[in-house]
Amino acid sequence: MLFDREPFHWQCKELLKITEYPENEIRQERTLKTMYLDGRLTEMAYQVEAPDNNTTLSFSDYKVFCQRNKEWVKRLKPHLSSGGAFITLNAIYLGGEKGLIEQLRAAGYRVRPVNRKLKIKN
Repeated sequence: MLFDREPFHWQCKELLKITEYPENEIRQERTLKTMYLDGRLTEMAYQVEAPDNNTTLSFSDYKVFCQRNKEWVKRLKPHLSSGGAFITLNAIYLGGEKGLIEQLRAAGYRVRPVNRKLKIKN
């Protein structure tokens, strides 16, 4: 995930942040997991793009996700038009105004959750 996302010296700073403050990363991941299990996908996006987010999953990552979502919709069109497509990916890409769900809806697709009550064990 890190490769080609940012310059190498920024990647080193992020890795250092993880080792110096692992509790921030753990707290963020737990918060995101809780939001996901509660079906609060848009809140997940806001959690990442929040100004006070001091984890390695940051606003710059969110901007990358948004751009990536646009590209994914373009690349998914041939697969989706064949019918019966099933897409699975990290939930962080799904929520928010620029999330994959809204991008697909804007492109005219019907999007619905599958087994939203699924409980993930720790």
